[in-house]
Amino acid sequence: MIFNAQGLILRSIKYKESSQIIDVYTLDYGKQSFIVNGVRKSRPRFSSACTQPLNFVSLEAYGPISKNIKRVKEISLLHFYKTIPFNPIKSVLGLFILEAFQKCISEPEPDEKLYHFIYNTLTLIDQPDQELKHIAIHFLIHFATHLGIGPIPILKERTHEGIYSNPEEIVLTEEVYQYFLVLTKNIEISTISVQPISKENRSFLFNALINHFEYNIPKFGKLKSLNVINSIF
Repeated sequence: MIFNAQGLILRSIKYKESSQIIDVYTLDYGKQSFIVNGVRKSRPRFSSACTQPLNFVSLEAYGPISKNIKRVKEISLLHFYKTIPFNPIKSVLGLFILEAFQKCISEPEPDEKLYHFIYNTLTLIDQPDQELKHIAIHFLIHFATHLGIGPIPILKERTHEGIYSNPEEIVLTEEVYQYFLVLTKNIEISTISVQPISKENRSFLFNALINHFEYNIPKFGKLKSLNVINSIF
């Protein structure tokens, strides 16, 4: 049985002398694992980019789908990034989003809306003139909603001190509260008009959202990219 799939490469690890095993979040089959033979040979059949995390690929593989690791027959890039590989800030942002995404995706359950959400987010970052400083927070808010753990913003004046009054709530000052609402109401960040907000307040919301994920997703843990993202945005 041969089947077709498209998806985002979440992880790639070396296997034996010349092969790679890749975890791919696919449109039709959710998270799946594949082996790509010979990709690390001196004259490989496929470009090495086809096994690099963050890339979207189209592939043919030998089934059945239920098999733990499927062997790839053909693989090619589905989307060619124009700026992410050459812009260090965009690369860091893309890898942060990928790391957070794969921490929360473990089951081979397809979710068309979630797939298009991650595709749209990464391809938006790749746009040449795209404003970047709001994207990480926008991603976390809407990703949490997709996962069924969407945070509830609460004005600080209406509750006690601290970030949380319960696991679903994030306690925010007026400025951050309004910023949160703007990002929440707009699924397409490219159309958002955001009022100026200080880096300190933006950082507070970002870290509150990270805490929200850590609390609600048991395997989320500490992200390797967290300190770098905080220093940049």
